[in-house]
Amino acid sequence: MFMTKGANPLVSIIIPAYNIEAYLPACLDSIVNQTYPNLEIMVIDDGSTDSTLEVAKAYAKRDKRVRVFHKENGGQGDARNVGYEKSTGDLIAYVDGDDYVSKYYIESMLNTMLENDADISTCQYKLVYTSNDHSLESKQKAKIELISGEDALKRLFYQTGVTTAPWGKLFKRELIAGIKFPKEKKYEDLATLYKIIAKANKVTISTEKLLYYMQSENSTMRRGFTPRRMDGLHFAEEAVDFVKAQFPNLEKAAINRAFTEAVYIFEEIVTPRKFKTEYDLAWATIKQYRSIVKSDKESKKNMRAYARVSYLGKQALRTALDAKERYGKLSARRLQK
Repeated sequence: MFMTKGANPLVSIIIPAYNIEAYLPACLDSIVNQTYPNLEIMVIDDGSTDSTLEVAKAYAKRDKRVRVFHKENGGQGDARNVGYEKSTGDLIAYVDGDDYVSKYYIESMLNTMLENDADISTCQYKLVYTSNDHSLESKQKAKIELISGEDALKRLFYQTGVTTAPWGKLFKRELIAGIKFPKEKKYEDLATLYKIIAKANKVTISTEKLLYYMQSENSTMRRGFTPRRMDGLHFAEEAVDFVKAQFPNLEKAAINRAFTEAVYIFEEIVTPRKFKTEYDLAWATIKQYRSIVKSDKESKKNMRAYARVSYLGKQALRTALDAKERYGKLSARRLQK
């Protein structure tokens, strides 16, 4: 049963969409069928060259809650900005157009938000490889934590239960006011979410999985390295500066996130001669922060291990990361069976 304590807020769901004609129907089907009906469904077509826009318009004809906007290509972050500016909801949620959600996505997060008088309500996700998985469509027993915005910020940097993604979260509208996702940048989430969370007083963390996170060949995290990948490291370094100024007791946490980003980049550059500048910068960042990370008991064990291994040199770290990647590929194949 939906419990709003007398409230019936309008929730704007912002969906950036770019060349995802094959995935958008599953996404929109999952959203128009939400158990919480008071929705404003904002599809922002980011200059698609396939039939994404036509798919969105077809849904708008069938459901008056669906609003479709077309813009020139400016990246996912820019599409989210347009969605926020044109939305009218009291609360904001995000869903990427190639993902889809449980029918309880909004209801569960909203109930938890209202019951705890929180500013942000979060849920977890399930990795999927096709849109045929509907395993999250029944009520789940969930553990709920109510924490401070500062604690949520700490968990975001340590990557323990709070992700940098805007999806999987329900925000009070005013938290996003004045904050924009970077235009035409990759890893724009990393540049933005910590600023939003920093404005929150209370945040709920739920163990309930409510979003299906699609693993497609076009996903940013599955592509080969390009110099634009360095946006992630730049944004992580900006977060360190932000924390030093406003949350100095979280400096280690932010440094841990920057170190982690440098390790990811170091791992992804399989041809160092081709990307020497980027490779050297990632290595320099690892060296800069490794002493802090290796002695930080709140850092993830694997990052502490990589920090220690890095003292043996680049090749030693490369060997450790290659071993991890081989294990990861085996695990991924098992999940797909």
